[in-house]
This record gives sequence, C-alpha cells and structure tokens, in this order.
Amino acid sequence: MVTKKLYFINFTVLLFSMLLLVSLSINVYATTQAIDLGDYQLTYTYDETDTIPGDTFSLTVTIINTDSVERTDIDLDLTDSHPFVLVGDSDLEIDSLMPGQQRSKTFKIEVAYGIKEDDYDLSFDLKDDDDDYDGIFDIEVNSIVPEVIVGSVSSMPTTLTPDIEDVQLMLTLQNIGEGDANYLIVELELPNGFKSSNSYSDITNLGILAKDQSKTATFFIDIEDSVKQGNHQGKLKLSYEDEDNNKKIETIDFNLPLKGKPLFKVVNAITDPFVINPGDEGVQLKINIKNMGVEDGKETSIRVFENSDIPISFDEKTDFIGNIKPYQKGTAVFSFDVEDDASIKEYIVKIQIRTINNGDVIVKEESILIPIVAEKKSDFSTTMLLGGVLLLAFVILIILFLLFILKKK
Repeated sequence: MVTKKLYFINFTVLLFSMLLLVSLSINVYATTQAIDLGDYQLTYTYDETDTIPGDTFSLTVTIINTDSVERTDIDLDLTDSHPFVLVGDSDLEIDSLMPGQQRSKTFKIEVAYGIKEDDYDLSFDLKDDDDDYDGIFDIEVNSIVPEVIVGSVSSMPTTLTPDIEDVQLMLTLQNIGEGDANYLIVELELPNGFKSSNSYSDITNLGILAKDQSKTATFFIDIEDSVKQGNHQGKLKLSYEDEDNNKKIETIDFNLPLKGKPLFKVVNAITDPFVINPGDEGVQLKINIKNMGVEDGKETSIRVFENSDIPISFDEKTDFIGNIKPYQKGTAVFSFDVEDDASIKEYIVKIQIRTINNGDVIVKEESILIPIVAEKKSDFSTTMLLGGVLLLAFVILIILFLLFILKKK
C-alpha cells in the first residue's frame, strides 16, 4: 500500500515536471517589457517567433495605474509605424482605473514583407482626462528573408586600366539574411566606357544562395581608352525567390576603381623617299607616337613585325625611344629594303608599342601602311631614254645651224 502511494506521488511529480517543462518551452520565446510613463506603467508581451516579415503577430498591452488616485477617460492608441500595420482595433479605452488596478488588451499587428532582421519602433499615444503621453514599443523582428550583398570585387588583371579587353571581373555575393535566395540570377550593369566582352558575359545564374553562404559571379568586360581614372560605379541587378516563393528584384552598387596609365597613339608614319619602288633599298621609316594617357611611359620602344606575305625586310626590328611624358611625342626610326618583284599596293605592317609604368609592362599593338606606288625602271631603259633625248637634241641643233647658214646666204 505504501509502495503504491509512493508510486502515485512520484508519478504526480513527474507529470507536474513535464507540464512545467512544456509550459516553459512554449513561453521561452515570449518577450515582456515594461515602460514607466507618468502615472502609469505599461507592460507589453509578444512571441518572437511570430514577428516575421509578411506575418501577423499578437501584442498584449497591460496598463497599470501607479498613481495614488483614480485615473479616468484613459485611451491608449497604437499607430501604424513602418514596418508595422494595425489589423483591426488600434486602441484601448478605459473609463476608470483605481490605484494599482490594471487592464489589458491584445492587438493584431502585421509586419511588412522584405525588411531586415532588426529592432523596430511601434508608436503609441496614451492620454487621460489630465495628461497626454507619447511612447514607443520596441519590437524585435526575426526575418527569414534573404539579404544579398557584394562581399568583394576582384579582377584579372588585378589593376583595372583604360584600353584593355576581356577583363575577368569576379564579384563575391554573400547572403547575410535569415533565409535562402532561390533561383538567383545576377545581371551586370556597367557605367559609360565599360562594356561586356560579348552578349553572354553580363548575366549569370547562381542557383541557390543559402543563408550565410557566398558565391562568385564572374563576368568579362572591356574598358575603353577614353575612360578617366578614378572610382566608377557598377550595378548588379538581382532576381530571386525567398522560401515562401515570393519573387524579389533589387539592385546593389559596387565600385570599379580605374587606375591611369600611359596610352600611346600613332600620330603618323613617314617614309624617305616618299615614293617607294620595288627594289628600293635603305628606305627610312619614321613612326611618330604620342602619349595620350595621364602617366609617364618609361623605357618606351617600338617593334616592327615582318611577314612572309610582305615584300619588305627591316635591318633592325626594335627601336628604343625612352621616357615619354603625358601629351609628349616620340619617334622610332627603321630602315628597310623592298623586294624587286614587289606588287604595287599598300602593305599593312604590324607594330608593337612597349612601355613600363609602375613596374608593369604595358603592350599595345597597332598597324601602319607602307605603299609601293611605282614600277622601278631598269638601267637599260633609262640609258636608252637618255640617249634618245640627247640624239634628238643634237638633231635639232644641226637643223637650227643649217637654217642659220641658209638664211645668211
């Protein structure tokens, strides 16, 4: 009998403990705070698990009369304050509260969708027949909405400068929100002077970017030579869905720091003699270049390239110019021979301008035109022509002399 009684007591204690544990686990997320406001104390309670963007939660407010006298015509009015919207009644009206007496009411409040996880203010107004008070309830919002940011920007080559193509631009995206970003598509929007290397290199599909995860979006871009140095701002257009299948489109900015460099332009290419014939030897070629950039070009040189399809051979293929400051000119001189059977036409000769800036070697390729414009006469033909001219002059002199003699007679 005693054993059964002990068993019953132990079972009762165990059951009570389990109920207490369940009760505690249910209320572990409940938040209760108090505000002292003049002659009143306000306490408010809500469940943190319900304060989720896009959902509605319950807020229970209790008004306690802390004054020593009766308070009458009491009106508590909650007002919509972003990101909160009152659903249904927004006020609590009390005719009379005796000292120490309290009244409570539960309000339904909707949380705006798409906001970040943070603490937000819900405004209220409390007044009675004597006083008027303003205050705020501090509500913690627990978001499950993804939030994507640009974590880092890198490129190959590492330094971005004007007049380069096929730059590999890598942007690391991080999800610092509380939910996954599904079907994430990233589209690149570039400032003036920057453009995608091809029509498919400005958009990428990253799939799922989970909470606390990072992924890299890679693009290929070209930079025009007219772009000035400094920070330029690009944009990423993001399109994704959250865990509730809500679609979101947003744009985030990132910096494209551009560094200046020497930029060379071929001013002209002149030959001496100006008219080049097949078989000519020792023709002088002067190539004039100008630094159109904002940095000095050090140890600048020009190299010419021979080609088996071109009937021209150079004595030296590289000429050293030296340092060229911004907006200064430099000249490289080459000597070349023309093959005897060269066709009459313009020949395209590729050249390479090489310079050094801040330890980096900068190379740019250009093309110049060398025209072969006249057939070279043979020595025999020239001699015959000269002989014919002299013979004709001699005959004319004889005729004039004979006419002079006949006239005197």
